[in-house]
Amino acid sequence: MPRLATMVLMLVVMFMLIQNARSASTWRWIAGGSEGKQVGEVAQLRAEPEEGPPAGAKTPDPEEEIFGTDRDIEEWEGIQEEFQAISDRTTEMQVEEMMAYWRMVGWVNRQSPEDLRKRARKDLVFNDLMSAPNKYRGRLVHLDLNVRRVLRQPAAADNLAGVKEVYELIGATTESQAWLYMVITPKIPPEMPVGPDVYERARVDGYFLKLQGYYPGGAAPDSKPLVAPVIIGHVTYLPAPSIRESNRDGKWTYIICAAVLLVLIVSSATRLFRKKRKKPEELKFDKVKSEVPFESWLSDPIDPVEALKNSRALAGPDASGEHYKPSDN
Repeated sequence: MPRLATMVLMLVVMFMLIQNARSASTWRWIAGGSEGKQVGEVAQLRAEPEEGPPAGAKTPDPEEEIFGTDRDIEEWEGIQEEFQAISDRTTEMQVEEMMAYWRMVGWVNRQSPEDLRKRARKDLVFNDLMSAPNKYRGRLVHLDLNVRRVLRQPAAADNLAGVKEVYELIGATTESQAWLYMVITPKIPPEMPVGPDVYERARVDGYFLKLQGYYPGGAAPDSKPLVAPVIIGHVTYLPAPSIRESNRDGKWTYIICAAVLLVLIVSSATRLFRKKRKKPEELKFDKVKSEVPFESWLSDPIDPVEALKNSRALAGPDASGEHYKPSDN
């Protein structure tokens, strides 16, 4: 019964843990916040390719500070010509692609994250960029990124954006799962960690440039490269909340702790009961030892045959109901 009770309690605890793990709020302190709109919430017909520059480029207003960005008609027409030199799925950034690269970095540098976020499309998913890169090239996209690498790269001295360094972020979204994005940004928040192996969350609003090929770790020499969309934009760091913030009510925590404590108490009581309890064989053996004191063996020699008779007599009758009778041999 103690074993059965322990097993039932452990099953109850496992069930409670499974139910608690199904809640998204349980893991929010690890993920660093919600992913935003999921794929099912934004499932809809994709818009047709946008013709010309984004809204506002044809009627520039000096008060909006749109010059030198994608809302400047001359800038937009200039990058359209530079897009013709871009090759998707290459494993390295080509020299002829750097004109469009640095132009986008300059666009980002002249705008705030809030400006980009207002105009960025939040309904685009990984497959949209993979299946139609020419359709969305140069368009603003929004990502909630699970960042796994942040590296600082020195910028070329004569770059058109006038920056001294750029940061390269590698990560995936909940929607893209194992498929990665590559993000280029001229600056990151000071509190954001930098390194080859990080586990952080960030909001990205930027321009889609191209599909970049890469080889994952452990790839075979003859394997084909994987592809990651390259986004040039602003990065907003989303530090993960603490465990207490993600589980403020704490009711499941208390229930699970109480159940585990109860299981430990029952297990300890069961072990203590087994230790104090003696088996019948041990009692019988103690009686036999008391009949033949150890000191008598040292003082009086005992004949082996007589000792055998005494031990059989103390053991009682055999299965036939008779006492053991040694033979002459």
